[in-house]
Amino acid sequence: METNTSKLRLPYSSERVGNRGITRQMWGVLINSTFPGVTTEDAILNAWDLAKVRGLDVFSGHIAIVSKRRKIDNTWVNEESCWLTLKALVFTAHKTGVFAGIAPIEFGPIVEHTFTGSRWENEMNVEKSVTLQAPEYVTATVNRFVSGERCSFSDTLFFEEAVPLVQGLPTPVWEKKPTLMLAKCAKAAALRLGFAECDYSADEMEGQDLASDVVPDQDTSLRLVPSDPAGSAMPEVQHQTASSGRMFDSETFDETVTSFDKLPAKTLQWLDRNVDTAISIGAFDDAVANMRSTLDADTHDLGERLIRAAEKISAHPKGLSLWDFIGKARAHGGDAFDAAINQISAKAGKGQLPEDLSEASGTTLTFLKALNAA
Repeated sequence: METNTSKLRLPYSSERVGNRGITRQMWGVLINSTFPGVTTEDAILNAWDLAKVRGLDVFSGHIAIVSKRRKIDNTWVNEESCWLTLKALVFTAHKTGVFAGIAPIEFGPIVEHTFTGSRWENEMNVEKSVTLQAPEYVTATVNRFVSGERCSFSDTLFFEEAVPLVQGLPTPVWEKKPTLMLAKCAKAAALRLGFAECDYSADEMEGQDLASDVVPDQDTSLRLVPSDPAGSAMPEVQHQTASSGRMFDSETFDETVTSFDKLPAKTLQWLDRNVDTAISIGAFDDAVANMRSTLDADTHDLGERLIRAAEKISAHPKGLSLWDFIGKARAHGGDAFDAAINQISAKAGKGQLPEDLSEASGTTLTFLKALNAA
């Protein structure tokens, strides 16, 4: 029987917390030491789940919970989201056994950066101007062994493009430590180039907006209604394997299926549930393995293409905005899927969106169109 629950900043739940193997003592460390400023139980449990899925340790500083802003009904609200730390990316690179270190950071010339905007102070939105002295750019280089040969992977970030702005002003940590933050983001970017196992870091996500401004609806005939982002997420990857080893053994095909609209409704529904789960906890490799052990072999290539498309979108800095846009197309249905595909393709054609991200979004929307019609 739990006692003294009221003394905890966030209550200890035997059902949600205890069932994950988190003891009351561990929970106390999580809420008071590891994440002392986090306000919700959900954010801390998401951090725990993310660490577990990625083979990381939440107590070793591998996960950070950052506050991000989302625009809902023309109002900005703060949300807590979980991201890997730079320490986690280095740890992940070390686990490959081919990590050969990070070269000294190369700093560009120190220049003056001036930002004008507003900030809440004493319950008032006050206009302010902030001037920072920071490098114009930073270059980070990561080394790894490829087929026994030491190779270098470099990425350069420009301060004006990387700094997160809230109401036109840099976030407090970027204002206080602009050079450090730019260097950390450059290291994370270089680690991603050298190691596909690495993801975006919390430093890169800190203060970023989650507005749907990546692919704005410029077609006035397309009236998308907001989606429910929490409507289909599941707490863990499902393993729905029948006694025969496959869930749909009775559904055989003459050849590999290459089109979503050729899949049976229950196959589409299974993919929908499990991709949602993979997105919610970042378990894309597990989702592929689960799919291959559950669905008919002739659907594997198509299923993996969908899961990897979801992974590509989720890993991109603008991924949350794209998911919001895709969710609106799904909520609207019908011609909205084709309209959304055309808008994203047009963005890519103008160089405003990477081609691979456009292709991943097109794959996802094509799947949802087939699911909607099933």
